[in-house]
Amino acid sequence: MATPPLGHFEKVYALAADARRLVVGGVRPGAASRVTVYDHVANKAIHALDVPAHVYGLAASHDRVLAACADGRLRHWLLSGNGEVSEGTIEAHTGACHAVAVAPGGDRVATVGADGSARLWSIATGAKLGEWALSPSALRAVAIDPSGEYLGAAGDDGIVRVVALATGARRDMPGHEGAVHALAFTPRDGRLASAGDDGTIRLWYLVGAVEFESRGGDSSGHKGAVLALVFPPTPTTKTPNDDPGDRLYSAGVDGGVKVWRLDDRRKPRTLDVGGVVRALAFVPPAPNAQNVLGALVAGGDGRVVSRYSIDATGNPADTR
Repeated sequence: MATPPLGHFEKVYALAADARRLVVGGVRPGAASRVTVYDHVANKAIHALDVPAHVYGLAASHDRVLAACADGRLRHWLLSGNGEVSEGTIEAHTGACHAVAVAPGGDRVATVGADGSARLWSIATGAKLGEWALSPSALRAVAIDPSGEYLGAAGDDGIVRVVALATGARRDMPGHEGAVHALAFTPRDGRLASAGDDGTIRLWYLVGAVEFESRGGDSSGHKGAVLALVFPPTPTTKTPNDDPGDRLYSAGVDGGVKVWRLDDRRKPRTLDVGGVVRALAFVPPAPNAQNVLGALVAGGDGRVVSRYSIDATGNPADTR
């Protein structure tokens, strides 16, 4: 059965999800906004968190929601099972805090902002665990790899940077023409995907010479800037030697969500969302769900969150 799109007051700039909750935030007229938390299984709103700033990035981990805000603060809320909400704030950046990512384990979180810095925080204590001045320009995207060892950051200068969290060793990877808006680490092979104003997706290798594979540089790609990327989990297979391949979802100003297979260069499928799409997220399956990997959610300037089911083999539905 199809799940109807969720309406929202904000232009949707950020989405996040965990096993039970879908979190939506963004920009509305005026300085303030709201983060709305949905029970994505019951398809209903369960929390409305008022924020005195616009929300540019979101993350969800266990019972905690984190928001990167236009006033430079990282706001976080602990959502208890009885409906109580406790809020905390970290003064994260000078100027806007543009993005947030959670490391495996849930306590360490990374932020980037208009001051060109990436910072690592303990969400339990609010302590700063690390800081790297990476760019003279604003940073707009951050990601942490599945092992929790590497932080990726990028922004207006078009250079993708990776920091080894244990040592601080840094790798700079130029190549994009224009700003980079989105980053996502591959689920299995240790590469980093990036996308931005030039409409291309680049898959960077993190060891050896600075090299990348490119997607979307021809007619198969987006028409205009790419604003969001997400990798769903790798589908499971019935036989150990059968590799289903990983898929990368991308979206941007052309209103389409493209589904790329990393193991080949066939033309991607396109899901027509419509309008400018600024955010993507993967939603885990409902408890006891069968023959599904989960769902993709997409949102943007249309103030609607659309949902596409992903079957057990990793293929998305054509309709919402």
